[in-house]
Amino acid sequence: MPQRLIRSALLAVALAMAFHVSLAAKKPAALICQLEDGTEIRIVIENFGGMHEARRQCLDFWNGHVSGVER
Repeated sequence: MPQRLIRSALLAVALAMAFHVSLAAKKPAALICQLEDGTEIRIVIENFGGMHEARRQCLDFWNGHVSGVER
């Protein structure tokens, strides 16, 4: 009986951990940069090594402003 209880508890913990991993929030994939003429471009965050560099790309290179992020 105690062995059965321990196995059940271990299974419950394993299932809870599996759901935690699958439901974890994903990082944003693209930064939405709005240009002066109203067009929007999406900058892939991974390609610039993170959010800071992608934001810098939008502000300095494209001369736009950040209007959001997209997953």
